[in-house]
Amino acid sequence: MNENDDITDPDTLRRSARAWVVRIQSGCADIQEAAELLRWRDRSPDHARALGEAIRLRRLMVDAGRVARATEGPSTPIPTTNAFPAGAPAPSRAVIGRRAFFGGAMAASVGAVMAVRPPLALWPSLAEWRADYRTGTGERRSLALADGASVDMNTRTSVALRHDGLRLIAGEVVVDASHAARPVAISTDAAIAVARSGRFGVRLRDGGVCVTCSAGRVRVDAHEQAAELSAGQQLTIADGRIESVVAVDTARVEAWRTGRLIFVDTPLGDVVDELNRYRPGKIILTGSAMHDRPVNAVFLLDHLDGALLQIREVAQAHATELPGGIILLS
Repeated sequence: MNENDDITDPDTLRRSARAWVVRIQSGCADIQEAAELLRWRDRSPDHARALGEAIRLRRLMVDAGRVARATEGPSTPIPTTNAFPAGAPAPSRAVIGRRAFFGGAMAASVGAVMAVRPPLALWPSLAEWRADYRTGTGERRSLALADGASVDMNTRTSVALRHDGLRLIAGEVVVDASHAARPVAISTDAAIAVARSGRFGVRLRDGGVCVTCSAGRVRVDAHEQAAELSAGQQLTIADGRIESVVAVDTARVEAWRTGRLIFVDTPLGDVVDELNRYRPGKIILTGSAMHDRPVNAVFLLDHLDGALLQIREVAQAHATELPGGIILLS
């Protein structure tokens, strides 16, 4: 980042502040950059104000999207398929309205080109905005499908309805197919998971996908590879290939459905990454020595402030709070 910003130039400060928000919320900032951000913020009240405005802009983008989805008029209904929630009207696509919103709001801030692939998830991607169902930060939602199956959507999850099932665009879902009249399919860019009964979860992560079978059996097809999981098994697909199948505690994997996160000898860095999915802003560990400290804890999703206090005690860390829920632990 540039330490030589002209503090009398508001445009320069705004550009630098936005760049800082992108970098910090990426999770890639190291301890030197975290310290540099604190120095940058403290250079003047104008610097601090620009940083606060950049973070508030990110919030406005997300909030405006929610309002746009809530107020858009109905469009031509999509033909009903077995993937629609039972008793619910077909959701509207309203592509023009959402494109129009992005065209105006993004051009006025950081450029319309970022609508398709927003930098480091500062706001939902265009594909997510066009999803049929979405959950926001910390939100969970259940869908009852017309064929007797049900879907639980975790935080920051987007799904689209398809004639042959559901497409997972972002986030994580758990599908209960125990009462389904026909096989239930969840597709992603990397694979498709299909079950005739039982329960399974699909989560997108780090460019790949993770599939967990909690009950019954689930078949996973990834391009030219295939695998079948039984209860208590999980596989991960990375770089387009299926990795080895492993045994997991499915109660821990699905604990979010009951409002909990369970960690057993989990590295602190992984715990922080998971907590960041459920809260606005970002927790950043600036000391590399803290990342591997094991954590054993049960956190309640409705009381994540308590989780942060526990993490500070485990890491014996000092917390620096920045605007927008950004917390540096050092």
